[in-house]
Amino acid sequence: MIPRQEWINLHTPTAGELERVTQIALEAHTEWDSMHHLLGWCAVDGKLFPGVMVGIDPGIDPPQYPLILRESLTKAMGERLADNTDAPPLAALTLQIESYMISADATGFTAEQLAAADERRVHELADREEVCLVLTVDVAGRTWWMQKTRDVPDSVLSYSTVSNGLGTAGGFGRMMRSLTDLLPEFYLAASEFATPAMLRGKGRQ
Repeated sequence: MIPRQEWINLHTPTAGELERVTQIALEAHTEWDSMHHLLGWCAVDGKLFPGVMVGIDPGIDPPQYPLILRESLTKAMGERLADNTDAPPLAALTLQIESYMISADATGFTAEQLAAADERRVHELADREEVCLVLTVDVAGRTWWMQKTRDVPDSVLSYSTVSNGLGTAGGFGRMMRSLTDLLPEFYLAASEFATPAMLRGKGRQ
């Protein structure tokens, strides 16, 4: 079994690939009020290719995401390996969801906004914005984030910790990093049954 950090180094994609797949996931969101998704990408020679996709019912309460996505991801990875033992391992994950956001003015958030956020009632506020949020995290812990606002042309925003190392993208970012932390452990635990291709990221695309 190779050391965890060596495995991560072998499967870390290039920074440009993180931006590319995040952009793909954002552009793929063409219909609002639709399913949310967790996408798993495998890395081969630094490039990312589609691996698994898990659908997320938009009616699921976000606090349930960590447990549900952990179980769904582990199941999807196991089924993928069962179908193709030469499949290269997942090296990055993308979360694509719709959510509501509020913006502060020059004086900060209002008492009403803060109360709504604490009570998870942001969707009830008249000044809320509906956004599609896409967040990609790789096995090295780097984050690429993009969002667009419903019914607002040219509203795409992006943010990266690849170069500046700032920020965490909030609770969703922390959750996604905890999910990507599962990837090395999963594949290293399966290494006794793995092919060299699975360990080195040289399997079939």
